[in-house]
Amino acid sequence: MLDPADLAPDAFERRDKIAAGKLLGPTIFASGPMLTAVGGHPLPVIEEIAPWWIRWYVRSHAVRPLASDADVRRVIDELAAAHADVVKMAIDSVPDSAPRLTDALAASVVRMAHEKGLRVVSHIGTLADALEAGNAGVDAFMHMVYKEALDAGSAAKLAAFHKPIVATMGVFESYAMFGRGPRVATALETETADPEVLDALNHLPEGGVSPMFRTYFDLLFATRQARRDNVRLLRAAGATILAGSDAQTGVFPGAGLHRELALLVEGGMTPAEVIRAATLDPARFLEKTDDPSFGVVAAGKRADLLLVDGDPTTSVAELSKIRVVMKDGVPLERHALRGS
Repeated sequence: MLDPADLAPDAFERRDKIAAGKLLGPTIFASGPMLTAVGGHPLPVIEEIAPWWIRWYVRSHAVRPLASDADVRRVIDELAAAHADVVKMAIDSVPDSAPRLTDALAASVVRMAHEKGLRVVSHIGTLADALEAGNAGVDAFMHMVYKEALDAGSAAKLAAFHKPIVATMGVFESYAMFGRGPRVATALETETADPEVLDALNHLPEGGVSPMFRTYFDLLFATRQARRDNVRLLRAAGATILAGSDAQTGVFPGAGLHRELALLVEGGMTPAEVIRAATLDPARFLEKTDDPSFGVVAAGKRADLLLVDGDPTTSVAELSKIRVVMKDGVPLERHALRGS
């Protein structure tokens, strides 16, 4: 599992404990905090949603603002010392008036990270964001272009960077549909999420949604079909699409990935292609090899397996009919949450 940006101060410690067998959990590849412009995404979002008494904590743990090359060097040294698996930076404006990293600073992040043997992934929103990240030399795009429609030419430009693109359609679908009708929980969500949390997603917060978020949600609603079309165009141009869920409001760990897989099918990918986007192709990226130790069912590979009732190559819905989960060859017991 790639964890690109985590506000928990023990993100790397947690990763290492799992790797050492001291903590049960998925194999984690972690980036630590997100690098961004001073005042850039996600800082305005934090200011909007975090209570005043905890904003300082969230800001200091989730984000590293960059104003100069000296800032970049300091943060890259910090992440290298923690043995980060990747570095994540943000090139996007949320809201649209928020500053974003300059071309020069984005290039500095990539150059200094690569000098330390660290790869860089970049959050992007528009085509201009993606081109800036690609020209800076990033190793993967976190999100595809999600704010606007691509055409065949622009999709070809992005594919020409030969870097994987994590589509994360589900998180934008969740925000786009917030407050626009009932949200029907999936079977996996009812098994793994608190019923009160699921119910809360069908009710607008007291006082409604702030103007900043309403504008953002409206944009995401207006571009729902564009995101599906963008997947088709990027695939047609030869881009490698990876499955990722971006756990946020309405996107639950594990269950959210299954919603993502269904959306990728709506974007024109076959069930078999979607399975590969969630297994072999991410493993190849994470381990930097065409022959990774996981992500494929073969002798000698790590047995992190999901056994299901049905044939998921005919329908990705079959992936939700989970019979057995195996972690490194050990079957895990599954128990639904009480009250679900």
